[in-house]
Amino acid sequence: MKPVLAVTRRLPDAVAKRAAESYDIRTQEDDDPLTRAEILALCHGADAALVSVGDPIDAEFFDHLSD
Repeated sequence: MKPVLAVTRRLPDAVAKRAAESYDIRTQEDDDPLTRAEILALCHGADAALVSVGDPIDAEFFDHLSD
């Protein structure tokens, strides 16, 4: 079983293909920015997260994921 990688924005096809070799990719269907709640839901239970520079990530975000 591969680890789960949560991705908050669409990856270029070549990058997504390469990442899928090592991870089960969890992402959204479109490329619209996600809300904080949507990012938390996407990342919940994931082994790793690949977030965008504009995503609302802070210490509180990590506290929520550690539950």
